[in-house]
Amino acid sequence: MFFLPISHCLACTKSDSWILDSGESDHICSSLNWFTTYYQIKPINVKLPNGELVVTDIAGTINLTPQLVLHKVLYLNDFSFNLIFVSKLCSTSKCILHFFDNHCEL
Repeated sequence: MFFLPISHCLACTKSDSWILDSGESDHICSSLNWFTTYYQIKPINVKLPNGELVVTDIAGTINLTPQLVLHKVLYLNDFSFNLIFVSKLCSTSKCILHFFDNHCEL
């Protein structure tokens, strides 16, 4: 079992933390340092939570743990968060998430 802390920080900056998000359609990372591999993609628009549209042309793979690998993660340099899209995580990793008041179990 793998434990993920749940973050409610709205003033976070780029960091080593990841936020589980049910409202996005793709995993998003704000630092290339997290990527195991990355590659150019056709530029796509990404709508941020504040309504702003930004463009990215980089995606890749991130190994959070040896058992938890995120594929097709979008890189957004100007974004302040690292997001894991819950639905995509469950469908691509064949996992189940259990939410509690201060943590999540995978």
